[in-house]
Amino acid sequence: MPRICPINKISYQKIKSRSHSMQATIKHRDPNFVVKKVGNKKVKISARAWKTIRTKKQDLSTVLKNASK
Repeated sequence: MPRICPINKISYQKIKSRSHSMQATIKHRDPNFVVKKVGNKKVKISARAWKTIRTKKQDLSTVLKNASK
């Protein structure tokens, strides 16, 4: 199962790294996840989503309920 943020649906990015001969090698760049507790459960959300929640002073449990709808 891929790692996806439940709030803003961020998953990995495909990145092409190029050698001197311009041959492409595909890499996967994973998002920066932060583990936070909601009640008794631990939830992995992206650091960008966590920063937005913190700056807007929102409650994480209500944001997760609204994101699942």
